[in-house]
Parts: sequence; structure tokens; C-alpha cells
Amino acid sequence: PVSLSVFLLALAYSLIALAELSAFYLNLPWNTATRVLRRVFYLSMCVMSFISLCLLFLVSSWIVFGVLIAPSKLLPYAIALFSLVVAALSCWAKRARLKVRAERDVLKAVDVARKRLKVSPPDMLLNVMVEMQLQEAL
Repeated sequence: PVSLSVFLLALAYSLIALAELSAFYLNLPWNTATRVLRRVFYLSMCVMSFISLCLLFLVSSWIVFGVLIAPSKLLPYAIALFSLVVAALSCWAKRARLKVRAERDVLKAVDVARKRLKVSPPDMLLNVMVEMQLQEAL
């Protein structure tokens, strides 16, 4: 019964996602039906994300508690879980550093280009335009 309900839930989500993806790529007109489909898709995506996060938390906590009961059997899984978290945090930190470096380099290039212009737009206008484009690009 549990596996059937999980299967039906995943099937319903897949069909809703397929309908939303089809509506997007077919460029269907934006009307009430597509608006409702988009809302249903967002709702189902939130529900599936919540269920996935709950399952991930449940499995993680069982692994950690299992290490206390049978360390020799479950310690490799706990080490793998810890390594996964460390690797994810490392990738996130690397991405954040890359973003900061890219922003700095782009602003530096804009300053160099601004100095080469004979007629420069007002600084305030140029700063607003650069910030808008920079946030959009990153």
C-alpha cells in the first residue's frame, strides 16, 4: 500500500510536470487554464520537495542514530553522509567566491571602459545600469 501510494504520487507529479513543460515549450497562450496549470505545478513541486527533504532528514537521522547502536555496520554510511555535506558546502563556497570575483572583474572592466569613453553618461545612471545587468547576468 505504501509503495503504491508513493508510485501514484510520483506519477501524478510527473504528469503535472509534463503538462507544464509541454505548455511552456508549445508557447500556449497565457489564459486561465495555463495559469491554473502553473499554480498546480508549483504546488505539486513544493509538496514533492517537502516530502523529499523529510525523507532525506529521516534517513540521515537514522544513519546517525544507527552509528550509536551498531557503529561497525553504519559508520561507513555516516562518514559518507558527512563527506557529502562537506563536499556540498565546499562547492557552495567555491561558487560564492567565483561570483564575488566575477562581480569585481566586471566592475573593473566597466571602469576601464568608462575611462576610455569620450562622452561619459552620468555616474549614477551608469552605476544603476551596470548593477541591473550584473545581477541579471549572475
